[in-house]
Amino acid sequence: MDNLVKIIGNVLFPFMLVFGFYVAFHGHLSPGGGFPGGVIIATGIAILVIGNGAAAIKRRFRDGVSSAVKTVSGILLISIIILGLFFRDRLLSTQVFFELWSGGFTLLLNLAGGIMVAAGLGLIVFVMTEDAE
Repeated sequence: MDNLVKIIGNVLFPFMLVFGFYVAFHGHLSPGGGFPGGVIIATGIAILVIGNGAAAIKRRFRDGVSSAVKTVSGILLISIIILGLFFRDRLLSTQVFFELWSGGFTLLLNLAGGIMVAAGLGLIVFVMTEDAE
């Protein structure tokens, strides 16, 4: 059973990563967005941790990489919100329905939020599995 979970987790992770970013990219045109996209990516991380063990996955990352990614994406998210306040009128006049870039800053907010959610939930998975090993 362990090898099966490990193999399936290693095979599914790239697809879950791509699908998570897809959901985040198209969140302003269809159901989804940064939070569901980040949860999908974090679920892929959780499957990797369950199959391979937390110690094996932690060896792939340097100490503090997840925390740094979460911090940088949070700062990026706040920066995009502040920039959006200044350029809101200009962005609203350029939007075209059903086009990928029509959401203005919404696309960027979804991506930054998705990365932040994935990093945060990934950290939670790592912390929860530390005591188990």
